[in-house]
Amino acid sequence: INMNIFSLFPTPICSVDDFITEEERKDLYKNIKQIEHSPHGALEGNAKSTHGKDNIILNEKILDKLQYSILNFATEYGLEGDVSIGKIWSSIQNKGSILKEHTHPDSVLSGVIYINVDDDSKLYIHNPNPFIMFTQLKNNNNFNYQYYWLKVSNCQLIMFPSWLKHGKNNEVNQMDDRVIISFNVVRKQ
Repeated sequence: INMNIFSLFPTPICSVDDFITEEERKDLYKNIKQIEHSPHGALEGNAKSTHGKDNIILNEKILDKLQYSILNFATEYGLEGDVSIGKIWSSIQNKGSILKEHTHPDSVLSGVIYINVDDDSKLYIHNPNPFIMFTQLKNNNNFNYQYYWLKVSNCQLIMFPSWLKHGKNNEVNQMDDRVIISFNVVRKQ
């Protein structure tokens, strides 16, 4: 039997190792620690965010590199029209906190730059198929994972479509000062 199997609905996720230098990472960490952070709905426990505030924390060089990366990813993803960075914010999680599963409405792409994470840090990506959990499978593969996790590291950039559920899968953070910069990408008006 000649069988063809098609991967019809793949979801693009972009990862760039060493997106920023170690020196840039240390400067960003120092600057983020000086900004006032507040509770946010996606964070549970001892964690805070600057989301909703107008705090640009990236210098022009990093912003230009980020915009370039966003445009390349948007083109690969098939987004038509101009896109640009909408909001940028930072989050600080301490031991015992949780990054809850969530999406980013009102944007087309979202991303994160990892500033201070430990060797065990992960980002969970959840399968957008709402019926996947009803299928009893013997083997997990790219067609049927309920979630998949990516190991993340300092200086790394990850981007994904904003509708994609992500978080820590209720995994409790085991470190103090887990610091990230997140952003949303919007269509230019």
